[in-house]
Amino acid sequence: MDSSPQVALRRVPLVIGIAGVLTSLLLSPPAFSRWFAMSFLLAHETKILWLGCGLLLVTSIYVAFNTTKRRLDIAALLFALLMLLALELGARLVVAQTNPDAKLRLAKLANRTYPELMAYKGHPFLQFTGNPSRTVVEDRVLGELSSFNNLGFLGSDIEAIKPPGVIRIAALGGSTTASGYPAVLQALLNEHPNTYEHRFEVLNFGQGWYSTAHSLVNLVLNVLDLTPDIIVIHHAWNDKSVRDAGDLFRSDYSHALSNLQVPNIPDRHLIRASIWYRYFKHKLTLEPSWAFLDHATVTDQGRKGGKSYDNLDELKPYRRNITMMIDLAHLRGIEVVLTTMPRSQDPEAKDASVAPHIDQCNDIIRQIAAAYPDVFFVDLDRLMTGTMEHVFLDLGHVDAEGRRVKAEAVGKAVLEALRPVREASNQPMS
Repeated sequence: MDSSPQVALRRVPLVIGIAGVLTSLLLSPPAFSRWFAMSFLLAHETKILWLGCGLLLVTSIYVAFNTTKRRLDIAALLFALLMLLALELGARLVVAQTNPDAKLRLAKLANRTYPELMAYKGHPFLQFTGNPSRTVVEDRVLGELSSFNNLGFLGSDIEAIKPPGVIRIAALGGSTTASGYPAVLQALLNEHPNTYEHRFEVLNFGQGWYSTAHSLVNLVLNVLDLTPDIIVIHHAWNDKSVRDAGDLFRSDYSHALSNLQVPNIPDRHLIRASIWYRYFKHKLTLEPSWAFLDHATVTDQGRKGGKSYDNLDELKPYRRNITMMIDLAHLRGIEVVLTTMPRSQDPEAKDASVAPHIDQCNDIIRQIAAAYPDVFFVDLDRLMTGTMEHVFLDLGHVDAEGRRVKAEAVGKAVLEALRPVREASNQPMS
């Protein structure tokens, strides 16, 4: 007659097998997405889960009903696997069902490792644009961001044909444009009492890391086809990436900029699969290098630290790009609003070392404005630098108040540019 310990020992694989069957059901995509997932499941993740739960189900049934001598060995391995799964699923269940903020944060950490979920995508001539319907997240200096539109820029989808009665304005620039002043400008203009029977549409063609070379190409390939009435140029920062290159310097910026590279993330599968690993990875490495746009678009020469801004010849392409945008716009009968860039004077501000470059670019903008009397010039630098230190989030990005000041100043220039239209309509001027 079998002793009680032997009977209990034979029941252990059965119990482990039943536990495995139940766990396999929890791993099925319908149950997993309902109770344990931090975000929606991608198509290939769903397939992997079905495959995984199927293999676990077959293995568990085998352990539960197998009578071979290796039964206990296989049961021990399955038990170890189930313990690991219990730790992972238990943590996921607690976070997903009780802590929405942590759930969202952990989802973002995993999503950033998927190329198809990247906020940006490669472009054959612009390096990159935004991925339509994707949004840049957790970027303090970029303010309240909307999803990228059908052209890969911030804001609502853009109709190719300008609607009747619309004054269309295109804002060109880098992140200091993308950060939101165009939306404020549109609201202010449409609320203005003296803007006659028209509606204003301000299209935001700013993009983080875009230099004047990007905006020149953007103007030719995207903006001109949309028949804007006015363009606003706001550039004095991002051309710094191409400087201090010595004999390597090229006026097309190819020495410092590269096509968009999908980041290589060696531990991407662990980040995606385990929230335990994901959590500790984030704690130990808050911002890995592959998470930044410059890592994917700027060469080692472009990312060179401690740049010198002594060689003013490196700004000849900057001057060329700005003047070319003005010339092209005027050839199409488009008015131009040209701006300088305000900056913080705090020596401890983030990116404070770039201040000499911005000052040099602002001086060039003033020279260009003097050479083009038919350009509407807004000196935001003299308006805000040194007088509105509290609005700066770093060297050049501003908060909501700063964006409104920019929009109001640019708005006055826009109304001045539209004076002939207003006079022809016999409407009052502001």
